[in-house]
Amino acid sequence: MKQTKARRLCVVVAALLLAAVFAFALSACGLKDAIDDLQQEVSGTGPQPGEKTVTVYVDDHAILAVTDKDYFADLLQELYGQGVITVLDAPDGPYGLTIKKVECRVTETVNGESVTKVYSVSDDAPNTYVAIYHTVDNPDLKGTDYVTGAVIEKEAFGKTFWYSTLGAASLPLYDGACYRLVAETY
Repeated sequence: MKQTKARRLCVVVAALLLAAVFAFALSACGLKDAIDDLQQEVSGTGPQPGEKTVTVYVDDHAILAVTDKDYFADLLQELYGQGVITVLDAPDGPYGLTIKKVECRVTETVNGESVTKVYSVSDDAPNTYVAIYHTVDNPDLKGTDYVTGAVIEKEAFGKTFWYSTLGAASLPLYDGACYRLVAETY
């Protein structure tokens, strides 16, 4: 009789443990999202809610966009869906979205003739990758040189752009900010 009670108790305890593990596994995704949100809130790197007007530079071409998207990757997808960006090669990889190529074809009138110009940034050349720069003056979003520790910045279009510490999927959009795609070598 005591053995039967001990077995039942073991089965109940095992079932409770299994239920607890299953509940934890189901909530882990929500927990990760909550931790990410808290980290962004504390560091001040979270997205700015609401409609934003931003400028995206592809090569020397400026795209003015009004969007309610929160992250740079979502904006790129939106611009691609609208046909503003004509090529978007950005597969999801082990470290998130990897921008391989972004291209815009713009028809302009030059000397009375219609000319299509192609603005493109890609990692096609050996030892290159597409880097993201921005004008958001937030120390947590400014990338540094891993050797010297100096903040990486570039001047272009009369603005100071900082190398992004975050990839496209995590880089928040801010009203009035500029984002620039640049082919970098390593």
